[in-house]
Amino acid sequence: AGGREDLAEKESAEVEILLAYMPSQMDETAVDLEVEKIIDETGATTKAEIGKVMGIAMGRLKGKADGNLVKKLVEEKLQ
Repeated sequence: AGGREDLAEKESAEVEILLAYMPSQMDETAVDLEVEKIIDETGATTKAEIGKVMGIAMGRLKGKADGNLVKKLVEEKLQ
């Protein structure tokens, strides 16, 4: 937005380097399957139990899946 293409190019190059060191992210289908598995394990059935499921899910999926995606899937399944 500031017209600093030189800085934008530098940051884009840095992102590419960092991505090589980050763990690969799970796709939405794999995250959905893991969330279903956790819900089955915990026996959660209501929205009141979202915290219990999220705690386990984020422990297992930390660094592998986006937390917002996990939250969205858990909330959809426990409505």
